[in-house]
Amino acid sequence: MSLVIDTNILFYFIAKVEPFFKHSHAILEAEVEFVAPDIWRPEFLNALWVASRLGAMDENELINYLPLAANIIDRTVPADRIWTDALQLAVKTGHPPYDTLFVALAQKEKTLLVTFDKKILELFPGIAKRPDEILRK
Repeated sequence: MSLVIDTNILFYFIAKVEPFFKHSHAILEAEVEFVAPDIWRPEFLNALWVASRLGAMDENELINYLPLAANIIDRTVPADRIWTDALQLAVKTGHPPYDTLFVALAQKEKTLLVTFDKKILELFPGIAKRPDEILRK
């Protein structure tokens, strides 16, 4: 089984952000293949940068988190393989393409997107699920 993983799951796990850490950790312990569009890397870098600007992490911590995140993602899919679908989803829903890339990938892979993003969960309830929802199945 594979799951498309949203960048927020990675960040909340690695940064130990509560109240999300417990469920992020649990889903990452599941025996599944984690897939993400290639934009997960710049999104992850941006989240780390924001955390550093807020004083939540120092530079050494940030750099150590990069290989950890890379080891969680089993397969990265180039965005250009799904960007047409992502753009169509974005236009249809009025939600930014950088998020709909994850939805489009889940649709292409015929799997679920694991996320904490409230708007994505609301817009795509059949495909976007919180970690605890997936683990209950």
